[in-house]
Amino acid sequence: MKLYRKALNDANYGLSLSPSWAKLQSRKAVAHFYLKEYDESVQAYQAALGLDPGNEEYRKGLEQAKRLGGSAQNLERRRKDQQEREKREKENAAAAAAGRRKQQNYDYSSRENEAPMRYGSPAVEEVLRQRGRKEQMRMEQYERDLIEYKKIRRECLAKWRASTGLVNEKPEEDRGRSVRVDIFGFLRGKCVKSGCNAWYRDIDAVHNAWGNEEAITCAVCGYSNGEHEDCGQYPLREPLKPRSMGTSFQDELKIPGIHRAN
Repeated sequence: MKLYRKALNDANYGLSLSPSWAKLQSRKAVAHFYLKEYDESVQAYQAALGLDPGNEEYRKGLEQAKRLGGSAQNLERRRKDQQEREKREKENAAAAAAGRRKQQNYDYSSRENEAPMRYGSPAVEEVLRQRGRKEQMRMEQYERDLIEYKKIRRECLAKWRASTGLVNEKPEEDRGRSVRVDIFGFLRGKCVKSGCNAWYRDIDAVHNAWGNEEAITCAVCGYSNGEHEDCGQYPLREPLKPRSMGTSFQDELKIPGIHRAN
């Protein structure tokens, strides 16, 4: 089935370049036939016969497609039905969009007519409570992420020190990028082939990391990152501490519909 669909695509592409080639029309008709798209097959055979009226093979193919219910009229009717459906769908979508705009305008005008919330009112207090809860959840998530970040770095560092023998050192970092971490984020230790104690990447020498073999080659021993012991995926960026959402009076004034009573 996939081969017939590919043949149909090839025939359509060929016809876009040479629309008067009868052989391509016949190939299109055959593909539609085996895909059980008999209406389309009839139309394509008729187009092929229009370009090569005396071709007996095209005539027999047309008759066979018609016997199985194929009809150019059916195809035209289906196309018109599809156009009508698309037209109705567009009209319905436009009507729905207009309804949403009307509702939004109504909601806005309703809010404008409502009495404004006063500073210190229950509504304001509820908004501030919600902000406080959201800020607390964000801070708790940040603390969990920070703990996990430090834990992973400690574990990777312990493996790296055991691999390299550099027990009192840490993987050097240069402008936020570690020269001991490969482009895939893995901390690399001792080379199993050369005896080089730790993988090293010259950041300044490698400008385009992706697609550049130098990016995965140790600048000390010349072997790739895969020949150096894997000490784990080493996170370089510490989680960002979330900014405060604010619960001061100045922040309260930014809540829509709220102003301070005189």
